[in-house]
Amino acid sequence: MSNDDTKADAAALVDALRPTNDGIASAIELIRTFASKGAALSYVADALNRAGIPTITGRGRWYPQNVKRLAEREGIKVQFGRAA
Repeated sequence: MSNDDTKADAAALVDALRPTNDGIASAIELIRTFASKGAALSYVADALNRAGIPTITGRGRWYPQNVKRLAEREGIKVQFGRAA
């Protein structure tokens, strides 16, 4: 997955999710989509923050560890590090 493709996908998903920001369902959709494209946890956390999607608690920012916990709970396999 090229960095340009990942950025384009991120921008499209963030724009698509922003108007319907329905919390955790949006977060799960975004995590599942990026995980299928090989995006890293840190990249997914950044995208969730840019989209303004609230965390599980509704407070604070998304961090890779928060993404990992939600992904594991939902059975989504993701990777640590940065997307190439």
